[in-house]
Amino acid sequence: MTQRHVDLLFENPSSSILKLATPTILANFVQIFYNLVDAFWISTLKDASLGIAGIGLAQPVNFAAIAIAGGIGVGTNSLISRSIGAKRYDRAGKGAVTGIQLSLIISILATLTLLIFSKQIFISLGAGESLPHAMKYGRIIFLFMPVSFLVMLFNYIFRAEGDAKRSMQAMITGSLLNVVLDPFFIFVLKMGLVGVAVATVISQIISLGMFMFWALLRKTTFVRIHVADLKPDTKVSIEILKVGFPFALSQFMISFSQMLFNHLTAQIRGPQGIAIYSTGMRLNQFAVLPSLGISAATISVVGAWFGAQRGDMVRKSIIESWKLGIKIQAVVALIIYLGAPFLARIFANDISMKVIMPEIVGFLRITSLSYVFIPIGMYTSAAFNGIGQGVKSAILTFCRLLIIAYPVARVLGVNFHMGLTGVWWGLNVAPLGASIIAICWLKAEKMI
Repeated sequence: MTQRHVDLLFENPSSSILKLATPTILANFVQIFYNLVDAFWISTLKDASLGIAGIGLAQPVNFAAIAIAGGIGVGTNSLISRSIGAKRYDRAGKGAVTGIQLSLIISILATLTLLIFSKQIFISLGAGESLPHAMKYGRIIFLFMPVSFLVMLFNYIFRAEGDAKRSMQAMITGSLLNVVLDPFFIFVLKMGLVGVAVATVISQIISLGMFMFWALLRKTTFVRIHVADLKPDTKVSIEILKVGFPFALSQFMISFSQMLFNHLTAQIRGPQGIAIYSTGMRLNQFAVLPSLGISAATISVVGAWFGAQRGDMVRKSIIESWKLGIKIQAVVALIIYLGAPFLARIFANDISMKVIMPEIVGFLRITSLSYVFIPIGMYTSAAFNGIGQGVKSAILTFCRLLIIAYPVARVLGVNFHMGLTGVWWGLNVAPLGASIIAICWLKAEKMI
């Protein structure tokens, strides 16, 4: 079975990318669904907009730390995929073990840092009245950061060898458990936002348990992971971090940009602005689900062909991923645009949320116009990570978020007095700009 997973990496790119992406898309769908369920239950509590704003402040900070986990995961994924392509299987196993080691060390440091400085961070982001809510939720999530890191890492290890199915099973199991536990902790045990955080932590522990059972106890992975060999390997660590650090930096830039947008929306509308942006972004996550799945598959497929020294197939993989992504995102854009009122109404339970519902609809309808531009920039970044050139991926992300999105949003929202509508149009410009840069860059390097 494990060899069949590896063989999948070397099928026709359009076929292998779709097969690898589908389980990832399903797993991501369930994860984002439970995020929406979290928001739904919170929207039924008193002062719901402050609760959602509190989580909206805590999550980007959490994602900034998880960005490091993603960097280690992508670096490990890239190393494993390239090693499999080159038939250097011992090196692939060493990469997996080194990834575990790096995840444990860095996650413990991240936990200590966030527990000590979280209050100051939230205040600097303009928490205001939502500070107590951000603290209640954030401290529990930060405490279990090592679990989040390891779940992320094993997810990438399984996908690196083409085993997206079991990765999906572990992630979906944890997510569905979270959906069930949420109302129990929130309402039965009357834990409120603390219950949301506890449910999330328990679901991650279950997912990690499944990954460790398959990889360490049953040893049913193609890549052999020998924990007893958990000793530093400087060369492998550097190889992982060469790809992983730029990816972590790019993911951190995503989280940092969310913090900037939280601050900008708070400047324009206070906590309500954060609630509108946070809720809209939660719903927007559904829109990018297909692209996230295809992007993850592109890293593995491109990495394997690059390791096999097949430049022609690397090129074909990139182009096929673009075609697939653009078609899917066009359909998603139409669905989100037409269904925006229904989606926004899901959270209109407390009076404080009903007031901002029309503005959530406006957010969705404006941002949906840019969905078709997302795949080119995103998959180009994935391809750069797959071939071990993570710095280029980070530069693309930097251009999209901090050179294009935030400056344009601020100018339109503040200087041109367009308010939140200007901020949403600023978000729209970024995917188009990133696509143009990506195409020009790949043509300059003769990769397309």
